[in-house]
Amino acid sequence: MESGLRWASPAFQCADCDTWIGWSKEQQCQRLKYVVNNVRFLILPGVRIAHLASKALALNCRRLSADWVRVYGHPIILAETFVGPQRFLGTCYQTANWRLLGQTSGYGWQSGEYYYHGQHKTVWVYPLHPKARQMLTAPFLAPAMEGRVGITDLNQVCLDYQRNRLRHWLLTQRYSQSLHQNHFEIIYMKKGPIHIRSKLN
Repeated sequence: MESGLRWASPAFQCADCDTWIGWSKEQQCQRLKYVVNNVRFLILPGVRIAHLASKALALNCRRLSADWVRVYGHPIILAETFVGPQRFLGTCYQTANWRLLGQTSGYGWQSGEYYYHGQHKTVWVYPLHPKARQMLTAPFLAPAMEGRVGITDLNQVCLDYQRNRLRHWLLTQRYSQSLHQNHFEIIYMKKGPIHIRSKLN
């Protein structure tokens, strides 16, 4: 083995990352499990293979979500990592097309609380899905993120109230029974799209 990577739960909050995603506090709490943190990346001393770091990182990211589904039952769509600029430049992340967002504020998390250690780290992210940001901030959780197949994604539905498509849609979709069980509720109806809110996420 020439290299090794370790993935773990993401940071509970990171200003630069949260701003880039654009999610609300509620969405963050509900969907943080779809983000993963590269907490360790080791190239063994003495190993000299051209582009090994970026290649290993890219190959690992390519299979990461599928492995997560197999072990934890749900996909992940965004990866993050924090690099200490005092020791590393993050070149392998840059080469592997990760995005530099900024720097942390120098705080860490230990024993259930934040503490200031003064070690600012650069913040890098890599979308594992081309629509990662949209999926993390969408009004409804996409069925694919819960491993559900053949279910209508409510984020993609645009209903025209004036043409009475709502009733037709409810009667023809597999969601209709769940809707009658109050798993969803209509927030408001007016001229234009009809807005629906899920009570499940």
